[in-house]
Amino acid sequence: MKKLNILGKLMRNLLLVGVLSLMFCVVASADENTPVACNVLAPTQNVQDLINSGVAPSSTTALTQYGQNSQTFSFTVDQEGWIYAAGTDDQNGYTKCILYSDPACGNEIASALAKPGEVAKAYVKAGTYYYRINRTYGYSDYAYNTNTYIAFRPTASVISTSVTYSKDKTKATIRVNLDGNYKASVGSQYYLRVEARNIDAYNLANSGVWHVDTNKNVVKSNTYKASKNGSYSIRLSRPDSDEWYITRVNVRGIQAAPKVPTVKGMKAKAKTISGKAAKKCKVVIYVKGKKYVVNTGNKTSWKLKLKTKLKKGQKVKFYVMNKNGAKSKTITKKVKK
Repeated sequence: MKKLNILGKLMRNLLLVGVLSLMFCVVASADENTPVACNVLAPTQNVQDLINSGVAPSSTTALTQYGQNSQTFSFTVDQEGWIYAAGTDDQNGYTKCILYSDPACGNEIASALAKPGEVAKAYVKAGTYYYRINRTYGYSDYAYNTNTYIAFRPTASVISTSVTYSKDKTKATIRVNLDGNYKASVGSQYYLRVEARNIDAYNLANSGVWHVDTNKNVVKSNTYKASKNGSYSIRLSRPDSDEWYITRVNVRGIQAAPKVPTVKGMKAKAKTISGKAAKKCKVVIYVKGKKYVVNTGNKTSWKLKLKTKLKKGQKVKFYVMNKNGAKSKTITKKVKK
């Protein structure tokens, strides 16, 4: 009986230890991913400006052992742009901040020592990002305190686009707009390249993706002429800075010019010419220099009646124009026997 009581107590103790261990794991997991404030920078503001303004640090940590990591902190950005982490510690660089793209802190994207002038930064898409403070130097048990500042500069605050369409809707003009203060600070020291596809943030500096070996995709005077609907990516780069940006725009309003008309009834002595063309268009015909216009309406067939007969070898010109004024190519037909 005593053996059973002892066994029962042992089982209860084991269960209690298990529950306490589980509770400890849950608490530790929560501590390892602590959300912090992320300050938004103006287009020409830097992290040191932020620190000098007296803003409170996003986190404060104390590390007592060499090689020790702090808990994991997280912050979320709702759009693409640059994220920054800068810090100061008691020993001017005995700790460092490491930025990660995953909560397990397995994919490092940037790091910097906690000292003035050092900044960890990365160009990222919208999402949640993480960081830890690591004690890099110092073997004493002294607690090195680190204040860390997290900041974000959205791409949209620096560069944006607008789209206008030609009167006949066959082309679009993409205009690149830069923030006024940013433009004043960089002057003409920047380059714009465009690619007719959606390029993600991780390919910001990929020379092959942006085809830097050619000037065919260089945007001049901040405008680009697009002839097809689709997604366009535009990169802003600078020779004096690695802080580049990608903006994207969808062109959806381009309408193709109508196709050339088909023509029949072009025989000598005939007094009619007919054929097919797109609906709700005008078929423009030149016979002996005289202009004739036939509306197709809701049909694709059209017919022109002439007062005089066609003559063998006579040349007649045709083109189609839609409601936007877009024209097809002009074709010339000869009258047959």
